[in-house]
Amino acid sequence: MKFITKLFSPWLPFELLLLKYGPSIRVKKMSGNSTATRTNPTASVAASAPAKTGAEKAQSWLTVASTAAGVIGAVGTGAVWLIANFYTGTVEVRPDQPVESVTIKVYDTKGKESTFHSKNLQLMPGTYHLEVVMPDGHSKHFDTAVRFGETTPLPMSVSEAGKQTEPEPTKKKRWFQFWKKAEPEQKPAG
Repeated sequence: MKFITKLFSPWLPFELLLLKYGPSIRVKKMSGNSTATRTNPTASVAASAPAKTGAEKAQSWLTVASTAAGVIGAVGTGAVWLIANFYTGTVEVRPDQPVESVTIKVYDTKGKESTFHSKNLQLMPGTYHLEVVMPDGHSKHFDTAVRFGETTPLPMSVSEAGKQTEPEPTKKKRWFQFWKKAEPEQKPAG
């Protein structure tokens, strides 16, 4: 801690002179018209102070290093947060007919997969492969390039067959529901 206080001391140039020239520096007395000089008492203290041991030097350097590591870590964290939040481009999936929900799977060039449940995506700039899955299970594939600050529209057509809802499958009778009537099984066509 002494090292840091000396580093920012307003008397640093004076203290460096004292360390270099020792008690030989003389300071003029400021009272009255006297021009007598006297030896600076701090100069003799600075000259007679024992030198720092190896452990004290190591402690002062470790203090500076640990403080610098914390500051560098904080600045790096802030930079990564800013880049992740503001260095993005937008992708808009625009179906030609209204749909209730859309699931979009995004694959980057490294093969990492992300799943989104919205028609508007914010992605970092780069090239992506998108798989748009409609509520009926049909999917469409797109390759797109995302640029910083730009909106990339992806127009797509929704099939009429995909809009129809399938009837709910009937439940089979379970062994413990002996009081219910058994419904005949429906076999899939094909």
